[in-house]
Amino acid sequence: MKDQGKTFPEEGTYYHWQKIFSFIFVVFGITGILGYPGYDDGSHGYGGGYEPKYPPHPYGFGYEIKDHLGNQQYRKEHSDGKKVIGSYGFTDAHGIHRLVDYVADEHGFRAKVRTNEPGTANQDPANVHIQSSAYHGPIGDYH
Repeated sequence: MKDQGKTFPEEGTYYHWQKIFSFIFVVFGITGILGYPGYDDGSHGYGGGYEPKYPPHPYGFGYEIKDHLGNQQYRKEHSDGKKVIGSYGFTDAHGIHRLVDYVADEHGFRAKVRTNEPGTANQDPANVHIQSSAYHGPIGDYH
């Protein structure tokens, strides 16, 4: 029992490597935690990142189309840079029509729809006023 105070080379080597691996594990763990960026501002991927801000500009446009079958479409819109006012509509060869007048400003989007499309009725969903003059008889008998 002379060797009770001494360690065997294999035992000392084992504990030595265990301490080294423990130290490396702790260092890499701390590095991983400190290096993790966490949640970001969502500026990566599609649509993220810097987008320049341009001041609003006044504009206006419009068009009107009529084909050889009697179908008509139109759209008009103008803006002072803060408020958008417009209208669009169509009338088909059978006289079915939809006319929409709209405003978009600091109070949101508001529209008034006038139509005689079959299956419509007077209603006011989601700040849109629908005024229908649709015939409510048998389908196909609206002329």
